[in-house]
Amino acid sequence: MSNAAQHVSPVEAGWRVRRAGAERASKVYPTQEAAMAALKRRVKAGGMVIYLHGHDGLIRQRIELSPDTP
Repeated sequence: MSNAAQHVSPVEAGWRVRRAGAERASKVYPTQEAAMAALKRRVKAGGMVIYLHGHDGLIRQRIELSPDTP
């Protein structure tokens, strides 16, 4: 996986997407589905790892995407 891992977390305004190690969100989406769809569009040749957080802040799912992920 060559792209940096991305974290998707719920916030008051929707769902925040943040690259691992970054302090600020790259973008906030209205729904979790919208955030995931945007990340799937950004997958490059090396793939991407997404950490999906719950409302309690804990990671509830780790998702590995590759360029051929539907």
